Amino acid sequence: MHRLNLRGSLKSRSFLMLGGVLSFLLLAGGAAVASPVISWSTSNNQGGHLYSANAQVLNNNNNTWSIVLTNTGGVSSLNMHTLTGFFWVDSSTGAYTKVGAVANAGSGVFNDNGSAAAGLVSDHWGYKNNLGLGSFNQGIGAAGFGLFGGSNAFTGNSSLQGDDWGLVNGFAPGGIAGNQNPWVSNSAVFTFGGQVTANQFGLARFQYGSELTQPSFEVLPPTGTPVTPEIGSVYQMMAAGLPLIGLGVARRRRRTS
Repeated sequence: MHRLNLRGSLKSRSFLMLGGVLSFLLLAGGAAVASPVISWSTSNNQGGHLYSANAQVLNNNNNTWSIVLTNTGGVSSLNMHTLTGFFWVDSSTGAYTKVGAVANAGSGVFNDNGSAAAGLVSDHWGYKNNLGLGSFNQGIGAAGFGLFGGSNAFTGNSSLQGDDWGLVNGFAPGGIAGNQNPWVSNSAVFTFGGQVTANQFGLARFQYGSELTQPSFEVLPPTGTPVTPEIGSVYQMMAAGLPLIGLGVARRRRRTS
């Protein structure tokens, strides 16, 4: 005669419930975090300074898309160390709707002595299509470069000039020569209306300083890379794990019967 092992049965049920909860959390996490549509990155040592930056395109959940532009290079001591423009080749020949430009989460606007500065990123960065720079037909910039004017600003009608409001990854002792405060440290988000796909993006150019003759780096994008497991991958992990869970429960029942 088999005895009813209530304690073992409750443990098995608890284990299965825990597995279900963990699976739900995995699915929720995989669904909540957006994957970049496409990305570009550059890393070059020039004149003893590390020029390193990346840009990601994200589709948001509210029928907008964003470029997240980040300076990941060495600390800035000259204006040509400041990331002030990002230009790209785009199969779209029309202008995107400008939604806004802000410092990224964890970033801010600072003077080169480390003090916080006031003002809106959107007043000091502009967007333009039909850029008129070689094959690059879309671009964002903090400096004018002879390409951007006040009417191109995301908000307001501010003058776009110099390297102020560019992106820096920290300041060298003594700050930035020329003292054209303030700057964004170290990442900003530029948002547009609509949705985009990876195949409409091509060559891109990271531009530094206040002149097109200052350092710039052209790169092709890799295939968009997920930052979290895709939902299908999570299901595959669950499918692989469930037989093992069942085997463990079956062994537990035989031992306690």
